[in-house]
Amino acid sequence: MEILYNTYTNYKNNYYNIININNIHNMILNKEKNFNESKKNIESSNIIKNYEIQIKEKNNIIQKYELQMKEINDKNNNIINDYKNKIKEINNETNDLKSTISKMKKEKLELIENFGIKDLFEDSKIILDIKSKIFLKYCLNKIPNFKTNLIYSARIHGDTIEAFNSKCNGMANTLTIIKTNNDKIIGGFFKKAISVKDDYYDPDCFLFSVTSEEKYDVDPNGSKKNYSFYGTGSSSAIIDFGYGSSIHIMNKCLETDSNYYCGRNDTFIFPNHRMNDRDVRFTFTVIEFEVFQVIEN
Repeated sequence: MEILYNTYTNYKNNYYNIININNIHNMILNKEKNFNESKKNIESSNIIKNYEIQIKEKNNIIQKYELQMKEINDKNNNIINDYKNKIKEINNETNDLKSTISKMKKEKLELIENFGIKDLFEDSKIILDIKSKIFLKYCLNKIPNFKTNLIYSARIHGDTIEAFNSKCNGMANTLTIIKTNNDKIIGGFFKKAISVKDDYYDPDCFLFSVTSEEKYDVDPNGSKKNYSFYGTGSSSAIIDFGYGSSIHIMNKCLETDSNYYCGRNDTFIFPNHRMNDRDVRFTFTVIEFEVFQVIEN
């Protein structure tokens, strides 16, 4: 019986030992599991920490770029504002200039009205703009106040010597204006009365080019000053200005291309950039040929 009891006791002790061993084993397993989980948590925490560091670095970079962008935007805004201010200044200056120009135009029109320029050559088919009228007014500066009267037009009265003579013979203070087929406007002034006499010396005679805005006076020391104007006695020419025909208008001038002008300076004073070369004749067909009488007021 004692043996049985001892056996039972041993068996019981063994059983508890086994249970303890199992508990210890389970405890070890739990410990190991907890350790692994802790390890994982630590590793995850490190990863998160690394990401947080990276995020912080990225945020720092973003802040840096945002600051740079702000500086650039501020700079650009300053530049834009500067340009806006400059544009405003330019617009103000432009408006001032427009106002000044408008005022000057008004003053110019008043001057034109006061000096009677607007009404000069009003019947002309050649002199159509104020600028040309002002130039001819300048050319006739020895006559302060005058009006003009159309006495002959090749288009209206005919382009023959007879038609010219019927309208112009005996007329003094005449201004001849010619438009050529190459769009030049030239002419001359003759103070003495026109007649069939062969030639005249007229110290007040002059030629002009409206196109070039140049006036050519008689040369008082010229070797051929007595030929400032040829009369209408020629059978082939209506008029001639100057020796060698500085301006030569043929009979039937609207049809022929034998009209010409040249720059001989025996009679008139031509500048270096004279109407044309001295001995070269520039031929043309007359588009219109008008004669105005200049009447002193």
